[in-house]
Amino acid sequence: MMRTGLFAAFLLACVTLLPAAPAAAQSSQSDTMLPSVDELRPGQFVWYPHFEKASTAGPVSIIISIPQQRA
Repeated sequence: MMRTGLFAAFLLACVTLLPAAPAAAQSSQSDTMLPSVDELRPGQFVWYPHFEKASTAGPVSIIISIPQQRA
């Protein structure tokens, strides 16, 4: 009797969580929603942390376009 009640409680918990699974699987912001570099104003930047894992032990690379800054 105890095993049947436990199984019923587990099954009920799984059924209630099932509709929330697709909503939780969607990302909050996709790459298509990010602004392009041409749309940025001076002082703005776009950060892509998912392209490379952050490391505090290695060097930092920064790319600066002088012609675009002087425009």
